[in-house]
Amino acid sequence: MPTQKKIAILDNFCWCSSDEPDRLYQLKEAAKACYDYAVAYQTPFISGKDSMFNDFKGFDKTGKSVKISIPPTLLISSIGVVDKISHLTKITPDDDDILLVLGNTHNELQDSVYSKIIGCEKSKNPVVNSKDALRTYRNFEKANKLGIINSAIGIDLGGIGIAVTKMAIASKKGLTFDLKLKNKISVDQFLFSETQSRILVSLKKNKLANFKKIFKASDYTIIGKCTGSDVIEFKDNKKIMRGKISDFAKSYKQNIKGL
Repeated sequence: MPTQKKIAILDNFCWCSSDEPDRLYQLKEAAKACYDYAVAYQTPFISGKDSMFNDFKGFDKTGKSVKISIPPTLLISSIGVVDKISHLTKITPDDDDILLVLGNTHNELQDSVYSKIIGCEKSKNPVVNSKDALRTYRNFEKANKLGIINSAIGIDLGGIGIAVTKMAIASKKGLTFDLKLKNKISVDQFLFSETQSRILVSLKKNKLANFKKIFKASDYTIIGKCTGSDVIEFKDNKKIMRGKISDFAKSYKQNIKGL
């Protein structure tokens, strides 16, 4: 998580033909985003690498000329200093842990994994709010150093639905979630939106009061608990959806050789 004095980042631009106006514009916007958020988070770029013109020009089997370009890709790596090994967080919750999502979830399914598989209508692309994100990160860091956070995992591709599945597979402990939400989004939007800057955390019940003191000015949602069973369960009013962790694990590993 970004901290002003203990982290630095590196960029790796892997791009296609930047002499094409639309690709050059994308490159310009990506570089501008690097600047904007490095300044917002006070995390300096200390080095980087550029790989440009990753295009293939040739012919298809009919002899027609073709050009194949990689998608514009930006990889950002970070390096940092951890003061104590106890400040490192695991991703495996314990029995009876409370589960919370740090940060708000919005209807941001556009171009998400969900949208590519299922499709979506009237949705938006994720937008980073650096001010809110930085507040969440700093509060997370404070709570973690005080031993309030028991486990945590970032919410990224696939949204909350994938993050909770990873937690369950890693811990081999069941998780149950209450989907009767306060915010005005659908269950699918809540589970699979790829809204940025969110963290799924777990903590012991006796840590909740101290957690609330730290996060009183930040957005968070209590969504469930760790049951220690062999299923992941989602409750939506009277409707219950559940699946065995072993089945999720099998699907997760089926395309990974050696697992």
